[in-house]
Amino acid sequence: MTIAPGLKGTFDGTCIVCFQPTDTGFAVKGEAEAAIAALLVMGVPEDQGVAVVSRALGCGAGTVPEGEVTVPLQVCSGCAAKLPHAQVGLVLPGGELPVYAQRW
Repeated sequence: MTIAPGLKGTFDGTCIVCFQPTDTGFAVKGEAEAAIAALLVMGVPEDQGVAVVSRALGCGAGTVPEGEVTVPLQVCSGCAAKLPHAQVGLVLPGGELPVYAQRW
């Protein structure tokens, strides 16, 4: 399967895992590594997962902050189904996403 960027030349509006168009997602709350682990379970390679989380949190390439963070992810329902109990919600400006919380 060939994956091509949208009309804007970006992948905006697509699932972070499979690149299919989607307007759904969820957030991961916990240590940044929890969001990276969620991406790994959904099929994103580790180096790309680290890059996604670093960018989402505004950190330098390959770095993540310490402590608890909330990482919003645009994910389709099919890819989210790879995580136990994950639910997706509509990604809307100012809206609230379902939260997939790290269990300590």
